[in-house]
Amino acid sequence: MQSENFAQAPNGGLIVTGGGVAVRYRNLIVTLAAKWKMPAIYFERSFTAIGGLMSYGPNQIELFSAKCRVCRSYPQGVKSRRSYQCRPRPTYELAINRKTAKSLGLELPASFLAAADEVIE
Repeated sequence: MQSENFAQAPNGGLIVTGGGVAVRYRNLIVTLAAKWKMPAIYFERSFTAIGGLMSYGPNQIELFSAKCRVCRSYPQGVKSRRSYQCRPRPTYELAINRKTAKSLGLELPASFLAAADEVIE
């Protein structure tokens, strides 16, 4: 099925999952989703920041900060049997790009917008 045909299917949408290919072609993916008027949800906030509709995923800054704290604790004598307690537990965040929603003709409920961690105008 060609991309244009897929985009024209009723009630269609796109879910972009994590991976190096998606990150590398982030701008292209967001641009094509906008061109074909396809609602899409992404795994990382950076997609929403450049024009993607919405994202739901771990807070990357918090996750990497937690990993750094874990790595720093090893030289200070954290026992290996206790290292499992140091695993970072990320918080997941919902980000919505309101401008993109309007361009797609989507009317998002106020309750959905209120539940979002970030609404990008």
